[in-house]
Amino acid sequence: ISPQEILVITFTKAAAKEMKERYLKATNKQKTPITFGTFHAVFYGILKWAYHIDASNIMSDEEKKRLVKEELSHCYIEWDDAEGEEEDILAGVLEDIGAIKNNRLRVETFVSKHIRTDIFREIYNAYEKRRKAMKKLDFDDMLVSCLELFEKYPDILKQWQTKFRYLMIDEFQDINPVQYKIIQLLAEPEQNLFIVGDDDQSIYEFRGARPGIMLGFQKDYPKVKEIFLNKNYRSTKNILNAANEVIKHNKGRKTKKLWTENEEGDLIEFHQYRTEYEEARKIIHEIEDLSKEGYDYKNMAILYRTNAQS
Repeated sequence: ISPQEILVITFTKAAAKEMKERYLKATNKQKTPITFGTFHAVFYGILKWAYHIDASNIMSDEEKKRLVKEELSHCYIEWDDAEGEEEDILAGVLEDIGAIKNNRLRVETFVSKHIRTDIFREIYNAYEKRRKAMKKLDFDDMLVSCLELFEKYPDILKQWQTKFRYLMIDEFQDINPVQYKIIQLLAEPEQNLFIVGDDDQSIYEFRGARPGIMLGFQKDYPKVKEIFLNKNYRSTKNILNAANEVIKHNKGRKTKKLWTENEEGDLIEFHQYRTEYEEARKIIHEIEDLSKEGYDYKNMAILYRTNAQS
């Protein structure tokens, strides 16, 4: 197989860069004609080739945020600035815009969970009108435009199918319907499709990710060979057993049991507090004790569920 025919896709630039570096190190090479990239980078390259667009045609997240914020300010919405409600509504509207594009929904039938539906449609239509007048694509448009290009011009699709005959997708649990449709088109007719993912790690549904796509992969490709990577190298037995016990209650997941050769490890501590201040004091004392024992601050991490808790 010619390396030029292999396409490796993941979701972040950092992951794509690391995968390429690992490959070069493992094969003891300085460079490779294999294409490593994010969905957006690969699809942008295809659009650039087809439509001769450049970076000036791509709308940044900040620019998108500003446009939507301006449209929001034209609507009569009451919010409490002290509580950061405006930012929450803005984030919700941006999420809804992404949901429409990543799932190819019609704004006329879309129901927003964040603001009144008629106001959302007004904002969406105004945003789209201004975006098109500026001759710009936002990040979600890049995916939709690439799919429309392939659907409209079979000869162009054929060229890219010939170029990328072997497709490898990382973090597949985070894929959305538009990305999946493009991948399915690119994989035809040979269907040399290799995916890696973990449905238990799907946390980006609010961004349009659909873990059900991965769970239904065998229906789309009945001849698929499935390999479970059940061995865990990172955690102690106590941590892994607790994680297994929690995640098994999820509905709509592949049944699996992870195991490790690592030691039992410390028991997990579980505390409940009457107030958030009591909780914070306990965390501070824990950090101070660890520091006295010689642990470096940079090796400590505090995880919390929402930004409000920070």
